[in-house]
Amino acid sequence: MKNFIKAFVILIIAFAIINSCSGKNNNKDKAVNDPVTIEDKSSSNTKKMDQNDSNSNTPTEDKAAEASIPLDKQKEYYTEFTKPEIDSVIDEFDLVWDSLWIKTFTEISDGSMDIYEGYEKLDTAEKRYDRLYDRLNKVPDKGLEKDRKKQIGSFSVEVQDSIGLRIEVIKKAKKMFDTGKIIPSTLAEIKQIIEGSDEYMQQAILILTSIDKELSIEQ
Repeated sequence: MKNFIKAFVILIIAFAIINSCSGKNNNKDKAVNDPVTIEDKSSSNTKKMDQNDSNSNTPTEDKAAEASIPLDKQKEYYTEFTKPEIDSVIDEFDLVWDSLWIKTFTEISDGSMDIYEGYEKLDTAEKRYDRLYDRLNKVPDKGLEKDRKKQIGSFSVEVQDSIGLRIEVIKKAKKMFDTGKIIPSTLAEIKQIIEGSDEYMQQAILILTSIDKELSIEQ
């Protein structure tokens, strides 16, 4: 009976995971309303504050940023430097989730992976997401006008919020592995956090869609 309950709970987790969105395949036209609020994001907020401080411009830099940059030059810079980095970030965002979260729970549920290996996989996922979070502070934007730089900054923050929630849910899963306790309220939290992460990513994709439209980039 114990093994049956454990398998049943893992399937519930897997169901919540499989229904989460990916950055690459997300519906770009989907409007996001009433985003889920998740508490205890102090780590995420601290990193974003550091990012904002590092992006502060001097008056001279602000004046230079206000100079008009031809749209074709911005498009050229964006497609050569900004977009490849953004695409790489989104690919990694999806790869970590698919290969180290979904696959881990799928293999635990069918018995091909034990919880010790599963814990290691989740630990690797957490570390890779943490590195990805930091990469978003360095998305190339020097060849773009000030308003478009703000769009890139907004995109980065939305993805960082999404990553922050995925890190949070990974930590909760690792704790369940550590304690051997699977609590229904924790499962509900995991589902809610995943949904919140998806909503942040949906907002990020909408920002990219807007940039593509402004720069006449085919989607």
